[in-house]
Amino acid sequence: MEIISKVALISINETFFFQLVSFLIFMFIVTRVMFRPLEGAMKDRNTHFDKLKMDISNARNQLNQLTDQVRQSEINVKSEAFDMRSQMEEDGQQAAKKVIDAALQKVTEKKEAAMRDMTDQISLARNQIQSEVGAVTKLIMERLLERRLT
Repeated sequence: MEIISKVALISINETFFFQLVSFLIFMFIVTRVMFRPLEGAMKDRNTHFDKLKMDISNARNQLNQLTDQVRQSEINVKSEAFDMRSQMEEDGQQAAKKVIDAALQKVTEKKEAAMRDMTDQISLARNQIQSEVGAVTKLIMERLLERRLT
């Protein structure tokens, strides 16, 4: 056995080629077993993230559309409420006018009935006074003249 003492960092001999072939086989195996699946997983992850970003964007668009629809519905409901309110006010005013007209008509009827009663009572009182006037005037004249009138 021969002891070779060479001071070199890299010595090119038969082991170098064996190491080179071993390294290339190792690189091939590592690439096949480790790097390709990692690259596939990274591509899947990126695809998944892109899909999530697209889903988020679509969800935001749908949210904006729904928000706009809600705002439009709110505007429509407010408009309908104001219309209903004004309609109810008009109906209330018409009902109040009918009630007031009916009350005025009853007041007028009662006033007319009271006036009729009053004129009837006045004419009755006049008739009574007329019948009594004759007797009272005759009595007054008799007293003033101090004699009896026939």
